Amino acid sequence: MNQRLISLLGLIVFIACGYLCSVNRAKIRWSTVLWGIGLQLVLGFLILKTTVGLTLFQFLGDRVRQFLDFSDAGAKFVFGDGFEEHFLAFKILPTIIFFSAFISLLYHYQILPRVVGVLGWVMMRTMKTSGAESLSCASVCPTKILAAQLRDSAPEVFIVRIITHPNTPTTLGKIW
Repeated sequence: MNQRLISLLGLIVFIACGYLCSVNRAKIRWSTVLWGIGLQLVLGFLILKTTVGLTLFQFLGDRVRQFLDFSDAGAKFVFGDGFEEHFLAFKILPTIIFFSAFISLLYHYQILPRVVGVLGWVMMRTMKTSGAESLSCASVCPTKILAAQLRDSAPEVFIVRIITHPNTPTTLGKIW
């Protein structure tokens, strides 16, 4: 079977599972779901089919990889040259601690909350979602970008959120 058809089938199954698990199927706003899918397609096209997008995301991925390699240098300094022999204890855990400390610094200096607020505001305006939804989904995005997991982005989170827990009057709100 063609890879594109498999991907399309996967998207349909993904949406169907979300629909089946929804707490209020009648309140699902399909325009928001389509916006999220559209944003995913645009992002995928930008990364996979344009030289500028591919170069930009390769550059960002290389910087994040270089940044995370600093934790290897720290682990080597603390645990010695054979630190990679015990992969979980001396390779993965120091990376988690290093990354968590960095995220904490970004929160402390009010950098990450501002980025999340701007992303939430943009998503609230473009996708016509509530402030609470936009803010919660936008908070996932910067962490994943810093972790170089760019394929899981905010529109994907929105699709799951909108289908499984549609807006009700109590969830509507603003960011600022």
